[in-house]
Amino acid sequence: MAKDFITRKGLGSDSHEPKAVGEVIAISLESNEPLAEAYRQRMPGGLYPHTELCVDLKLLTRKPGGMNEGELLGGAIRRDDDDHYTFIQNARLQRTGKNSRNPFVYRGVRVNIHQAKDGKLYPTFNVPPRFNANFTFKDFCYEAADELCIVGGLMKE
Repeated sequence: MAKDFITRKGLGSDSHEPKAVGEVIAISLESNEPLAEAYRQRMPGGLYPHTELCVDLKLLTRKPGGMNEGELLGGAIRRDDDDHYTFIQNARLQRTGKNSRNPFVYRGVRVNIHQAKDGKLYPTFNVPPRFNANFTFKDFCYEAADELCIVGGLMKE
């Protein structure tokens, strides 16, 4: 478990005992600092903190390597097993609507997955971005292929 050494001023103790990272975050979010107040205002219905101990978390991100400190990613998190979670960046799993002709099952960055009336799934490509020297058609194809591999692992036969 990661620990952070912070003075416990304002909490009735001036000791330099280690605190758990979750405790440090909870204390900072309960403070009256402008960032903490803005964070609480943006969260509809308040915050409901929940800590999962001793879990494996796999991050499927759009770029190789680890995340930078303080970096935020949009996406979806899924519980795979009792102690295993998978996070997929920029992925939104959609509920299928009853009145929708071919509803989205998955909306991604480069591909979408639809479900036909007979229950079969089929992919469609999103509109490709503007290509330039830094992002070519080949890059688009690689990203779409990567996303299809990720989605293929998520869908059950």
